[in-house]
This record gives sequence, structure tokens and C-alpha cells, in this order.
Amino acid sequence: MMAKMNASMAAILRLAELIKLYALIGKMQLLSSPKIVEMAERIAHAIHETYRGPKKTFNDIEGFLSSDAVNPLRAFSEACRNELRTSGPLL
Repeated sequence: MMAKMNASMAAILRLAELIKLYALIGKMQLLSSPKIVEMAERIAHAIHETYRGPKKTFNDIEGFLSSDAVNPLRAFSEACRNELRTSGPLL
């Protein structure tokens, strides 16, 4: 019974975090270029799919860490920096 309650609470917390993420993307839609918004949406989709996917084993994680996928935010961060350099601060 307690394990079910813990699992339910964890699911609620994950959902709350996903809602925050999509709220941030909503702000990006107002302030950022379509390219940045598209990249953010792809990252959000990847996060969502990771939650829905099977649990990862230690070997899965080890393989993930040795691949280029270890930093899925790298391209997004670089695009954001480039946009800030070319457009300057918004506020």
C-alpha cells in the first residue's frame, strides 16, 4: 500500500515538473525565435518519452554516458547563446 502511495506521489511530482517545463516553453514562445521554441519542444518531448519508457539499468546508463546523447541541452544552449549575441538582451 505504501509503495503504491509513493509511486502515485512521484507521478504527481513528475507531472507538476512537466507542467512547469511547458509553462517555460510558453514564455519562450513570446520572447524567443521559432527555432529556439522548436528545440525546447523537442527536449520536452524527449523528457516526456523518457518518463514513459522502461526503467533504465546500470548498463543502459553506462552506454548513455559514453554516447553523444549525454548532454541533450548542448545544441539548445548554443542556439540560445547565439540568439542572445545577435539580438541582445530583451529586457
